Amino acid sequence: MNRGQHHSGRTVFRESAKVVFSVTGPAELVAVDNGDLSSSEPYNNNRMHLYHGCVSTVIRLTGEQGRVVLSAASEGMYPARLVINVN
Repeated sequence: MNRGQHHSGRTVFRESAKVVFSVTGPAELVAVDNGDLSSSEPYNNNRMHLYHGCVSTVIRLTGEQGRVVLSAASEGMYPARLVINVN
C-alpha cells in the first residue's frame, strides 16, 4: 500500500492527491485502488487519487529474472520508489 506521508514519515490521512505509477523491469502494473467505494476512477489505470492518504497497487511478474522498480509520483509530494529483485 502506498501512503501520502509527511517528511517525518507519518501518514497524512487527509491527503487526496492524484498519484501516477510506473513499473520497469520484468513486471506490469495490473491495477490500482484506493478503497473509496464511491470513486469512479478505473482500476486498470496507472493513476488514482489517494483516499484517506492511501492507495494500493497490484503488479504481476512476467516470470523473468531482474530488477522491478515501482515508482509513484504526485504533484506537491516527494516521489517514491520500491525496488524488488526477482530471482
